[in-house]
Amino acid sequence: MTTNRNWIFSGIIFVCFLTLYAATAQRGVSWQDSGEFQYRVLVHDYFWISGIARAHPAYIAGTELFVSLFPKTYCFYAMNLFSGLGMSLALLLLARILSQLHLKKSTIILAVLTLGLSHMAWWMSTIAEVYTWSIALLMAEALCLINICNLKDDKASSLANAWAALALINGFHASLHNFALLNLPVYALLFIYLQARKRFWLNAYILFFSAGFWLMGACLLIILFQIEWNTTQSLAASLKSLLFGHEYEDVVMGMRSINWPLLKMNLALASISLLNPAWFFVCFAGRTRSQHACFKMALLGLTVIHLLFWIRYFVPDQATFILPSLALLALWVGIGLDSLALQRKHLLALCSVILLSSIVTPLFLHHFLQAEQGGVKRTRELPFREESSYWLLPWKHNERSAARFVEHICAILKAGDVLIADNTAAGPIMAAQVAGLLPATLRIIAFSPDATDEKLVQLVKTNDRVYIVSPVAGYASNALLTGNFTFEKEDVLYRIRSVRHD
Repeated sequence: MTTNRNWIFSGIIFVCFLTLYAATAQRGVSWQDSGEFQYRVLVHDYFWISGIARAHPAYIAGTELFVSLFPKTYCFYAMNLFSGLGMSLALLLLARILSQLHLKKSTIILAVLTLGLSHMAWWMSTIAEVYTWSIALLMAEALCLINICNLKDDKASSLANAWAALALINGFHASLHNFALLNLPVYALLFIYLQARKRFWLNAYILFFSAGFWLMGACLLIILFQIEWNTTQSLAASLKSLLFGHEYEDVVMGMRSINWPLLKMNLALASISLLNPAWFFVCFAGRTRSQHACFKMALLGLTVIHLLFWIRYFVPDQATFILPSLALLALWVGIGLDSLALQRKHLLALCSVILLSSIVTPLFLHHFLQAEQGGVKRTRELPFREESSYWLLPWKHNERSAARFVEHICAILKAGDVLIADNTAAGPIMAAQVAGLLPATLRIIAFSPDATDEKLVQLVKTNDRVYIVSPVAGYASNALLTGNFTFEKEDVLYRIRSVRHD
């Protein structure tokens, strides 16, 4: 009966947060990677152009399946809502884990609110992104860890089933995001710790049995790896694609030079999720060290690995990679809160503080920047996008800048025109074209490694109507910025013309 009540309690959490994310999800196309994901889902692209590490085939497949349940006119909303579904599932599993640790329901609610309403979790739950589903699978793996650590039955079948369940979920997680691979060293050490005194044949049986389930879960990833290997005819190149993609090896290995202004911006953006006093209760998680020691040891390993990976992963969207660390820290928040045995009035006060922090803090920061600095300033402006609200406000139901941008492009471009777009703007444009909002014969130059400087120059010289989104350094080919071309503003685009030299 208690188990049923716990599941009902977790189900209520799921429904409440799914309702919140559904109400605040973006309605149309999105900028950057989210627009890229929307395009890939519409064209059934499981591989992409950046290598296996950025392919996320399980996410693309899951989003396709979910979108098929909606009318075509709601396809973009459905893609964005799918992220909210993943985050809601993650919060359900978070509640289940804390229930397994025998925490009070009031404590569980506070831990769930701390994560579910944090800036980055809420934001990533309203746009098409892979991170929320990665967190859901991370929480599922943590739930398996509790079962493994608490297992009293030494039967071969019980042990094998427990480890196989973890392996299956981690394998599927690997098909969704490479975050899953960070967890494997912790699982290996835990296996050694728990199974060191077991018979050799039993450990061998569990390992082979679990390996089979991991491969089953990772089948989409394995298919992509086989395709890559067949294409490159190089095992080393295929492994590099699997682990790093085509351009991220130096970043993953920590060998890329640090862009300090970008790092400061990312740390500032990530810190918004931590501007909530509830995170402070992580500091008290060690007070009950003797309880569930095995699970806490594994959880500590996962937390340290993900935090270290995030803090030294210097990519333009580094702030978003804090999400797995936030999910793991939310577990520690629950454990720390429970160790203090706070009175109900204190818990209610803390709940109010969490709600106010999650809503008021982004609004305050947004209005402060608007009043003091005129908003967030960037090297280039995107049409209709108000930068401070875009980056600081996690709810995106009223954020239509990319959709308005596409609407204006529809009024400018004609069949046969050429549009050169950088990666930020290309996603929503290409997704809109596939959805039938732009002419099918419009030629969009983006994401292609074949778009060399020489080919772009030749393209402009041989076509009368060539447009570009942003003719500025960093977002346009340097060959177009040499002074041999002019850029005439036409609404939200720039028309490129060759300069005649007599």
